[in-house]
Amino acid sequence: GFFTSIQQIKEVVFFNLGYFVIVARLVSVFFGVFTVYLVYKISKILFANIFISLLASFFLAINFFHVGTSHLANTWVVQTFFYLLILFWAIYFLKKTKVTFKDYLLGSFLVSLAFGINFVGVVGYSWFILSHFLRNKEKKLKDIFLINRNFWLTNLAIVIFVLGIYWLNPTGLNNYFNRLTAPSSQVGYASYQLLQTSTFSNLFFYLKNIFLVEPFFCLFFLG
Repeated sequence: GFFTSIQQIKEVVFFNLGYFVIVARLVSVFFGVFTVYLVYKISKILFANIFISLLASFFLAINFFHVGTSHLANTWVVQTFFYLLILFWAIYFLKKTKVTFKDYLLGSFLVSLAFGINFVGVVGYSWFILSHFLRNKEKKLKDIFLINRNFWLTNLAIVIFVLGIYWLNPTGLNNYFNRLTAPSSQVGYASYQLLQTSTFSNLFFYLKNIFLVEPFFCLFFLG
């Protein structure tokens, strides 16, 4: 075969990570391209206008941050793709004539997958909450959340999926949890904790850089 011993496999996989850099970057490129397509599909469903859909996807395609992160071997583009995929599911969920638990199960899987890719993916859970609420808005709140079978089964499915992801990748999730529970004085970890000064400093740091790099889009968004 290609490898003659276990030692050779260890050397290639663990000690020569450069062999996999091109593959990892191609994966980022793949998700970057499909994220642009996903923006097109979402815009087309929301606005029913091909020109607006093409314009939205074009703006993303020339966005500095999107292009920049699409050629790096990190999780951000993949995270963005699955976050938008949750939004796509939420729109499909709201527009579907009759939903079943399979639709809820698909949503729980996507939310869990986004969380498993990066801790920021937990924000995607808000799309599930919002879409579930809007789908049942004619009911009382207790019927929507407290005694709703699909709501609780979906949350249970999310827990099960996350546990499965933890079993597959304990190191990655432990890294997130350690950042949240680490002492606020620990360098590089304080910004992950809520209501810390460094958290807001990082937020403004990114907002400032987004404005410096993409001033037109920022002003267009604010306007």
